[in-house]
Amino acid sequence: MRKGKIEKKVTTGIEFIINEKKNLIKNKRVGIISNQTSVNTNDIHITKLISKYTKSIVVFAPEHGFDGDVDDRKKINNEINNELTIYSIFGEFKSPDQKILKNLDIIIYDIQDVGVKFYTFISNLVITMEIAKNNNIKVIVLDRPNPIRADIIEGPVTSPAFSSFIGIAPLPIRYGMTVGELALMINNEKYLGFKLECELEVIKMKNYKRNMWFDQTGLSWIPPSPNIPNLDTAILYPGTCLFEGTSFSEGRGTKSPFLIIGSPNIDASKLLEKVPNKYLEGVYAKVIEFKPRAIIGKESNPKFINKKCHGIEFKVLDRDKIKPINLAISLLDVSNKLFPNKLNPNRLLDNLWGNENLRSSLKYCSNVDSIINIMPNQIKEFLKVRENYLIY
Repeated sequence: MRKGKIEKKVTTGIEFIINEKKNLIKNKRVGIISNQTSVNTNDIHITKLISKYTKSIVVFAPEHGFDGDVDDRKKINNEINNELTIYSIFGEFKSPDQKILKNLDIIIYDIQDVGVKFYTFISNLVITMEIAKNNNIKVIVLDRPNPIRADIIEGPVTSPAFSSFIGIAPLPIRYGMTVGELALMINNEKYLGFKLECELEVIKMKNYKRNMWFDQTGLSWIPPSPNIPNLDTAILYPGTCLFEGTSFSEGRGTKSPFLIIGSPNIDASKLLEKVPNKYLEGVYAKVIEFKPRAIIGKESNPKFINKKCHGIEFKVLDRDKIKPINLAISLLDVSNKLFPNKLNPNRLLDNLWGNENLRSSLKYCSNVDSIINIMPNQIKEFLKVRENYLIY
């Protein structure tokens, strides 16, 4: 896949807080929600950049940990790293501890996400904003690009009854906003049943355009989590991640997580043959055999560990034509019809999707085209609200 043209390098929020807005952090007791992606254009981490100005710093580490090298879903422990105190917000608690908050003046959020609602970093942000409001602490979001474009919205909106840590607010799967815009919207809209209304400041980017893919920003790609090693993976992730809610492998434990789906004892050639060409637009798909293995720091216990699987591997050819969610729905539908005792959609799929409609359709072998066709109507209200908070 050819990379996009870089017009002007994007300057992210971290550069501005150091170069133009140091007054926000001078002599302050600062908490930072950060990980391995929280660096400037010279790859210097935010903790080093601001330490010379602040009174004190503590770090809150989300899923995958401060260094981004812990398996998905594994609890993160508190630690001391180069004399820096790091508290977990992906362990027993998903937000900063009340005792720690009493010693803070502000909380900074600076993490690169992937623009998908079930990425847990934004859930940490929402919960932190709520608890910051209750403790009169200001929240500062240092904005970063949406790597899969901030002008494309896809997928169903999460119903309140299906709210969870992988779907904390009524958002489409691919919500088409930067994290700064999302924070502004969540803070001022009754998306959680009430407005958060914390003291919030978003430090916006320069030279950023909504239709940019990440490789058009001029910024270096740092994997936002262990199983999103590159931009191509992030492009297909909004769809293929839905296979986590089934008994099929989503490619964890291979060199290409989320670019591979499959299972033992299925006919992958037949599966690919039955997927309508219209859903394969923009990708090259080939039948493969693969054997998931334990990979330290990425996946210690993948589905079908050390077992031969048959499946399909995808390669991005034209990212502007790919509709990853539609592709995944078709793959799920065909898999379920061909191998009904192999796919086994479960309730995790409901949480990822945002309601039980997809699983129900698969169960009763309904026409999944109807699900695809109604999605644009489901996001109409979201689009109206979203428009009020776009800053690029």
